Amino acid sequence: MRRRRFVAVAAAVLALGALFAAACSSDRGYSPTPTPTVTVAASSEAPAGASSAAPPVSTRPPSTKPDTQYVDALNAAASGLPLDMAKGNKLGSDDAPLKMLTFVDFQCPYCLRFAATQEPTLISEYVKTGKLQIIAQMFPILGQESVLAGVAGQCAAAQNKFWQYYDHLYLVEAQAGQVSNEQRDVGRFSRENLLKYATSLGMDAAKFNTCFDDPATLAAVQDSVDTGHNFGITGTPGFVINNISHGSGAPASLDAWHKILDDALKAPPVSSPTPAGSNAA
Repeated sequence: MRRRRFVAVAAAVLALGALFAAACSSDRGYSPTPTPTVTVAASSEAPAGASSAAPPVSTRPPSTKPDTQYVDALNAAASGLPLDMAKGNKLGSDDAPLKMLTFVDFQCPYCLRFAATQEPTLISEYVKTGKLQIIAQMFPILGQESVLAGVAGQCAAAQNKFWQYYDHLYLVEAQAGQVSNEQRDVGRFSRENLLKYATSLGMDAAKFNTCFDDPATLAAVQDSVDTGHNFGITGTPGFVINNISHGSGAPASLDAWHKILDDALKAPPVSSPTPAGSNAA
């Protein structure tokens, strides 16, 4: 009897796991803890107030072979963004019945895959139709450049260019082959490059630099990390829908997403989540 019960439970766990794709987690000193801290290496690139405690950066040369399918998908996603529905790190109507926090790390290949292959459909079917608002949350766990990119994302949100910047940073990673050959801290998200990407999208360089050096910006990233931990998020991408955590790792298919979101639409309304680090122009 006990063996049968064990087999049944194991089968249920495996079935649940099959619904979700893998997630990025840290193995280099950025692993979430009950009292997480955001740290970057002490250098001329670090935002003000950043700690000097950081793991060694990778010395491997970055890949130059692009992940073509993701490059094409991200270009299409950028062209289909409903920018009239963007405000800071939010995308979608404030009146949407579903509010989804997405916890991301710009060096995470699984976040890239979500942004390229699933999120555009969610935007098309749920955001544009007024059912869903996506609220991006910075959750840097993979290294120094993850933190720098998270700070830069906050600064893009402050100029109301977050969603263009979001797609562009993942495009940079896809062009470098991040999905097929993951690399961390190899210079793609140096401060110089992050500023270059920002100005290429029409952001004001002086405002971006001022924001980047403001300790409050790093604090906002830390708040996002704390919010994620409060919901039990341990990796990226992570998702919270109407204050209900769906853990780390995107659902493995769009059908699984449809079930999650459609079921959430049918559920009794709950109080909206209080995201951290929200910025708007």
